[in-house]
Amino acid sequence: SMPSTMQGHWHMMKALWSTVADLTVVQAQDLFGLGSESRMNIPSTLGGKPVAVICNEAFKWKKIESVSFPNTIVSIDYKAFMGTSLKTVTIPEKLTNIAFNAFSDCENLERVNFNATNCGGTVSPVFSGCPKLKTIVIGSKVTAIGSYMFSYTPIESITHEGKEAVFNNREPGPVGTKLQYLLKGGQYGSVEDV
Repeated sequence: SMPSTMQGHWHMMKALWSTVADLTVVQAQDLFGLGSESRMNIPSTLGGKPVAVICNEAFKWKKIESVSFPNTIVSIDYKAFMGTSLKTVTIPEKLTNIAFNAFSDCENLERVNFNATNCGGTVSPVFSGCPKLKTIVIGSKVTAIGSYMFSYTPIESITHEGKEAVFNNREPGPVGTKLQYLLKGGQYGSVEDV
């Protein structure tokens, strides 16, 4: 007999596993009945095939505090991590698509490490509604990013190739003028010569 505290989620998983589906995926924290202290490690392969996409609303409103992306991920879709409890996000280098509101409304998100080297075509808010998001670190290999990605966030510091732009009253310092334009509403373009 299973403990009474675990019965609810085990019954739901048993029902899922009883369907005619070829594959049923259950999140590890649900499997073990974990709370907000859980960590999500996304596998690089599933069934022998590479995991390349985080689908629409995959983890929406889940109490995930941290996530580890494999370098096989090329797309994070619409609202995939919306409203999660993430504190820091590291965007993987091979990512080519990050959709509208993929990380919106993450109230605990404080820092984004952006390493995607070929994600310049994103032209929509990705991190909107993240009231604690103040630090963005752009990886040294990143040469282009899309516009509006960090719209509606209280950014205070952006770092690229070791150069930091500190914002006082949302006014950028000399290093950050171009970065702020690109990140918060300018056109798609280069972050070189910042």
